[in-house]
Amino acid sequence: MTGKILAGVSLSLSLVTCVAMGVQGGDNDWENGCVQETCGTEGQKMTEQVRPLEIIVDEQDMEDIHEQNEDEPSADRYYGADGRLYGTDMNEYFIGDPFTAGGIICGAGAIVTAADRYLDDQGSPMRALDVTGSSPEELYERVSQGQPVVVWVTISMADRGSTQGWYTEDGGYVDWSTNDHGAVLIGYTETTVTIADPISGRIEYDREQFEKVFESRGNQCVVLE
Repeated sequence: MTGKILAGVSLSLSLVTCVAMGVQGGDNDWENGCVQETCGTEGQKMTEQVRPLEIIVDEQDMEDIHEQNEDEPSADRYYGADGRLYGTDMNEYFIGDPFTAGGIICGAGAIVTAADRYLDDQGSPMRALDVTGSSPEELYERVSQGQPVVVWVTISMADRGSTQGWYTEDGGYVDWSTNDHGAVLIGYTETTVTIADPISGRIEYDREQFEKVFESRGNQCVVLE
């Protein structure tokens, strides 16, 4: 594969929604809830994927989805008898309120649930597919076939910062960093990738650095099929 850049992927950058992929700035303290400033959103990333399919998604749509999810678990954390900190599985649920500075993060499972709910409401046969674990080459193959990919990365494709986290009730461990972020992979060459980024717009990054960051985020990715 020599390279490809997808056309027609709209950057609906006014949409700030459902699942904040990263938090930046200031001191952060989970115990005191002192998260300073949210940025990048997965819901927006999914909007960028939906756009070429002629399904119109706006901010109110994503607010409605959030309201429908209010019965889902909160991000309450507690210490178990083993001394470990436990909390909600951020891979499956959004942590915090996506419309405030307290909105933190979520993983692929939460995005799939929100996207499928919206697509079903719109009568679309499309569905979100969690393809976490895909290699970079598999992502490039999807892009070469005209399919953008929502990818979990970092702000400005910098190395991932130090992490905080907790255990889930099933024994898994989840974590987040203040520069966690997400975007849509829409193109690549032998040396670069092109990203539709809710912060920076359409931007190129070094391919090797993208692959390093993508791996540091657990190779998390989602597509629509």
